[in-house]
Amino acid sequence: MNGASRGGAMRKVALLLLASGMLWATTPYFTVEPGEVEIVPQPQAPPQITGSVTLRQAQDGQGDHARGTVVTGGGCLIYLSVPKAEPCKADDECDRVAGGVIRPGYCASISDSSASKKVCWYKPEPECCARRPDPKNPLELNVPLKFDNPTSPYPPGVRRPVRWRVVSCQNLKPGGCGSRSIPNGHLYRYGKIKQFN
Repeated sequence: MNGASRGGAMRKVALLLLASGMLWATTPYFTVEPGEVEIVPQPQAPPQITGSVTLRQAQDGQGDHARGTVVTGGGCLIYLSVPKAEPCKADDECDRVAGGVIRPGYCASISDSSASKKVCWYKPEPECCARRPDPKNPLELNVPLKFDNPTSPYPPGVRRPVRWRVVSCQNLKPGGCGSRSIPNGHLYRYGKIKQFN
């Protein structure tokens, strides 16, 4: 290869690298943001509560590790009995077994401050959730995904006051939110707490 040919080849490589770098730099990150606990009035009955999650483009460059890909995930309402708060360090410490089935719990801060101590949070039964795990039916950008099955703010047998919040889950790997056994497969985010006395 003569000098001119080498120079032309190097320019092509440089252009390709520049183009790929520009594409990478402009490919956005996304986050699945938890919404607030919402009160749902009921005619001739006590109000219930629900929640939502929303896919947002990250403004600070932090978000989905597989950026630029289709984003899937969902979220649920979770609760905490303040008088029965159970300290924890990891999610699996909060798991419960009922009828031979493991019901996962969540180890999260007891208050809105992420620096506060962590305690176990649980989903109500039946759960109040919404999920979009299929890449063929992903989360829609800036469109809240409302939860199914609004629930009572006072779960049966749970001592008051009761705190509620939304937990969102974002798949970082296929099926990550459905299986905690997949390493680095999901990302949880926790919404603002609402207390019912």
